[in-house]
Amino acid sequence: MAKNTTSGDHTPNGAVLWLWQAHNKVNARLHGDKTEDPAFPKIQFPSKNLCRDCHIDVGESDKNSVFHFLLSFYGRSGIIVEPRNETGTSRELGAVEVSENKDLDWWELHQRKKDLDKIRDLRKKKRSKDQARKEIKFGALAVAKQPEGDTFDKEVRLEALSSVSQRYRWDFLGFSNVDTSLCVVFYVLCTLGILALYYHFIVCRKYRPCKISTHNKFW
Repeated sequence: MAKNTTSGDHTPNGAVLWLWQAHNKVNARLHGDKTEDPAFPKIQFPSKNLCRDCHIDVGESDKNSVFHFLLSFYGRSGIIVEPRNETGTSRELGAVEVSENKDLDWWELHQRKKDLDKIRDLRKKKRSKDQARKEIKFGALAVAKQPEGDTFDKEVRLEALSSVSQRYRWDFLGFSNVDTSLCVVFYVLCTLGILALYYHFIVCRKYRPCKISTHNKFW
């Protein structure tokens, strides 16, 4: 593909247009193929819904308009940047400000929604882990800074802190309380089974009384 689409323009602008042309050639080759996903058809990018000025005629595109569209579509405004030390519902969720005049087709909206949902899930998991670590750390500091007279409260806090840290440790490994209980029950059942087999094959046979044969009779 690289040999067939090689252009003499080696500038950054030419590289952008070369990648765009290669992408559309692949889509044209795979359009209507058996491997094409009906939910995501291989169409020429950008479509008329995204950039009406990019299409001069059927099968022809205005490279200048396409180049400016690619710069605006994949520019800095479309990059999701996670804010630091900032609050706000929209910024916490990592929402991207999209201009109202940008007309996205259903495929682009679907892909962007999937990407944003994945990013939100990853950030929620990361925040929950960070919050758990902070609670354990702050709890240990609070216990350490208590005065010497509060011995009973200090012991209670230490016990609660150890239980919380142990619970988060098991959650981090992927085990819940139900899984741990099932493992303990299974371990006890296996132990009882081994003891029963040992008693049956070793103890019972060892102390089994001998029987006197009655076949041989003395006359």
